[in-house]
Amino acid sequence: MDEKEARKVLNDFYTDNVPESINDRHLLNAGKAIVPYLITEIQKEDMPKRGYAALALGKIGDRRALPVLIRMYENPTLMGIPPGVLLTAIWHIDPKLGEELASKYRGSDKFMNRTIELLRKGII
Repeated sequence: MDEKEARKVLNDFYTDNVPESINDRHLLNAGKAIVPYLITEIQKEDMPKRGYAALALGKIGDRRALPVLIRMYENPTLMGIPPGVLLTAIWHIDPKLGEELASKYRGSDKFMNRTIELLRKGII
Protein backbone atom coordinates (compact mmCIF):
# COMPACT_ATOMS: atom_id res chain seq x y z
CA MET A 1 0.00 0.00 0.00
CA ASP A 2 1.43 3.37 -0.91
CA GLU A 3 0.93 6.55 1.06
CA LYS A 4 -1.85 7.82 -1.21
CA GLU A 5 -3.85 4.63 -0.69
CA ALA A 6 -3.20 4.76 3.05
CA ARG A 7 -4.40 8.38 3.24
CA LYS A 8 -7.62 7.37 1.48
CA VAL A 9 -8.21 4.49 3.90
CA LEU A 10 -7.52 6.77 6.89
CA ASN A 11 -9.76 9.51 5.48
CA ASP A 12 -12.58 7.01 4.96
CA PHE A 13 -12.09 5.83 8.54
CA TYR A 14 -12.12 9.40 9.91
CA THR A 15 -15.20 10.52 8.00
CA ASP A 16 -17.34 7.37 8.03
CA ASN A 17 -20.43 7.94 10.13
CA VAL A 18 -21.47 4.40 10.98
CA PRO A 19 -22.39 2.48 14.14
CA GLU A 20 -19.53 1.79 16.54
CA SER A 21 -19.62 -1.93 15.81
CA ILE A 22 -18.30 -1.35 12.25
CA ASN A 23 -16.40 1.88 12.82
CA ASP A 24 -13.06 0.24 12.06
CA ARG A 25 -14.15 -1.53 8.85
CA HIS A 26 -11.95 0.54 6.52
CA LEU A 27 -8.86 -0.23 8.59
CA LEU A 28 -9.68 -3.92 8.87
CA ASN A 29 -10.34 -4.18 5.15
CA ALA A 30 -6.92 -2.66 4.47
CA GLY A 31 -5.33 -5.31 6.69
CA LYS A 32 -1.65 -5.40 7.57
CA ALA A 33 -0.80 -2.95 4.79
CA ILE A 34 -2.30 -0.07 6.81
CA VAL A 35 -0.38 -0.93 10.01
CA PRO A 36 2.75 1.23 9.45
CA TYR A 37 0.59 4.25 8.66
CA LEU A 38 -1.73 3.58 11.56
CA ILE A 39 1.19 3.26 13.97
CA THR A 40 2.33 6.73 12.90
CA GLU A 41 -1.15 8.24 13.12
CA ILE A 42 -2.11 6.75 16.48
CA GLN A 43 0.79 8.54 18.15
CA LYS A 44 -0.78 11.90 17.25
CA GLU A 45 -2.88 13.09 20.17
CA ASP A 46 -5.30 14.85 17.84
CA MET A 47 -6.00 11.74 15.75
CA PRO A 48 -9.75 11.24 15.33
CA LYS A 49 -11.12 7.93 16.58
CA ARG A 50 -7.85 6.89 18.24
CA GLY A 51 -9.48 4.26 20.41
CA TYR A 52 -11.05 2.58 17.41
CA ALA A 53 -7.71 2.71 15.63
CA ALA A 54 -6.05 0.98 18.60
CA LEU A 55 -8.72 -1.72 18.60
CA ALA A 56 -8.28 -2.16 14.84
CA LEU A 57 -4.55 -2.70 15.37
CA GLY A 58 -5.43 -5.43 17.84
CA LYS A 59 -7.89 -7.05 15.46
CA ILE A 60 -5.39 -6.93 12.60
CA GLY A 61 -2.94 -8.63 14.95
CA ASP A 62 0.34 -7.27 13.62
CA ARG A 63 3.10 -7.42 16.23
CA ARG A 64 4.69 -4.26 14.81
CA ALA A 65 2.00 -2.32 16.70
CA LEU A 66 2.98 -3.68 20.11
CA PRO A 67 5.76 -1.21 21.02
CA VAL A 68 3.59 1.85 20.51
CA LEU A 69 0.51 0.28 22.13
CA ILE A 70 2.55 -0.76 25.17
CA ARG A 71 4.15 2.68 25.46
CA MET A 72 0.72 4.31 25.36
CA TYR A 73 -0.69 1.82 27.87
CA GLU A 74 2.14 2.31 30.33
CA ASN A 75 2.17 6.11 30.11
CA PRO A 76 -0.66 7.35 32.33
CA THR A 77 -0.17 10.96 31.21
CA LEU A 78 -1.03 10.12 27.61
CA MET A 79 -4.68 11.02 27.22
CA GLY A 80 -7.21 10.02 24.63
CA ILE A 81 -7.38 6.23 24.77
CA PRO A 82 -8.68 4.41 27.84
CA PRO A 83 -6.17 1.88 29.22
CA GLY A 84 -8.75 -0.89 28.86
CA VAL A 85 -8.96 -0.24 25.13
CA LEU A 86 -5.18 -0.40 24.81
CA LEU A 87 -5.02 -3.56 26.90
CA THR A 88 -7.65 -5.14 24.64
CA ALA A 89 -5.60 -4.32 21.54
CA ILE A 90 -2.41 -5.67 23.11
CA TRP A 91 -4.19 -8.81 24.33
CA HIS A 92 -5.49 -9.61 20.84
CA ILE A 93 -1.99 -9.36 19.39
CA ASP A 94 -0.23 -11.21 22.20
CA PRO A 95 -2.48 -12.84 24.83
CA LYS A 96 0.45 -13.80 27.07
CA LEU A 97 1.74 -10.22 27.16
CA GLY A 98 -1.83 -9.01 27.67
CA GLU A 99 -2.17 -11.27 30.69
CA GLU A 100 1.14 -10.02 32.12
CA LEU A 101 0.03 -6.41 31.75
CA ALA A 102 -3.41 -7.21 33.13
CA SER A 103 -1.88 -8.77 36.24
CA LYS A 104 0.35 -5.74 36.69
CA TYR A 105 -2.49 -3.20 36.47
CA ARG A 106 -5.46 -5.16 37.83
CA GLY A 107 -7.46 -3.28 40.39
CA SER A 108 -6.79 0.18 38.98
CA ASP A 109 -10.51 0.80 38.38
CA LYS A 110 -13.84 -0.97 37.80
CA PHE A 111 -13.68 -0.58 34.01
CA MET A 112 -10.21 -2.12 33.87
CA ASN A 113 -11.23 -5.00 36.15
CA ARG A 114 -14.25 -5.72 33.96
CA THR A 115 -12.15 -5.51 30.78
CA ILE A 116 -9.64 -7.98 32.20
CA GLU A 117 -12.42 -10.35 33.22
CA LEU A 118 -13.96 -10.25 29.71
CA LEU A 119 -10.59 -10.71 28.02
CA ARG A 120 -9.82 -13.74 30.18
CA LYS A 121 -13.18 -15.26 29.30
CA GLY A 122 -12.63 -14.57 25.59
CA ILE A 123 -15.74 -12.40 25.35
CA ILE A 124 -13.97 -9.35 23.93
